[in-house]
Amino acid sequence: MRSTDPDHRSFTSMPSKEQLAAPLAHPSVAAARLQFAEVGERLVGRWVIPWGWVVFTFVLTTGSITAGALTANQFGKLGDGETKVILWLVWGLFAPLLLLSFFWILRRAQRNPEHVVIDRAQQFLQVATKRGELRSIAFEQVRAFVAVSRAVKIATGSSGPASRWTRRLELSLLHAEPGGLLVQTSLYAIQDEGKRLVELRQHSDQIPRILNCERLYVTLDRAGNVRGGSDSA
Repeated sequence: MRSTDPDHRSFTSMPSKEQLAAPLAHPSVAAARLQFAEVGERLVGRWVIPWGWVVFTFVLTTGSITAGALTANQFGKLGDGETKVILWLVWGLFAPLLLLSFFWILRRAQRNPEHVVIDRAQQFLQVATKRGELRSIAFEQVRAFVAVSRAVKIATGSSGPASRWTRRLELSLLHAEPGGLLVQTSLYAIQDEGKRLVELRQHSDQIPRILNCERLYVTLDRAGNVRGGSDSA
């Protein structure tokens, strides 16, 4: 997925599996995670921000530099003037920039904390676009729930191979719009492991049942080619 990829795509007729598999911009928030919960008649996918991690990272980064400068000053390795300059750089320049970077990274989660809302009572789904707009889709407009399984290479960040292949499940809706157009709108992507993967898959499996729509699967190999036969289920 590239930053230039659209978050929706229009078709004049039923798209092929190759067309459905074309990359869409699936919203993601670094450090935050998508978590689903039942709220009355609504299934809500909300961004959960790990504020404890944010505070810990900020305190550890700025605190360690501050403590190091003060300790060096106490043992005479840094003069008072040098210590003041370092402290000013840390708290006058570095700390504000670090805070701004945190807010920039988490801006999408703060702007649209509820990323996906499926309202059974009102019979509509609402999803946030990558621009921060809210797109509402009535249940009766939905033609299919699309799941594209894409092979992606990720860095391991550990000893051994520098990267490994994994699967990312990219979810979207195919829905009808006035004028006869069919629109494929991105929902979100799943690239987690363990308990988080199980929870996201369980809630994701509910969506086509709630919407009462067809479920379409498209699987791509490592070269990006569509695999297998019919993917309807």
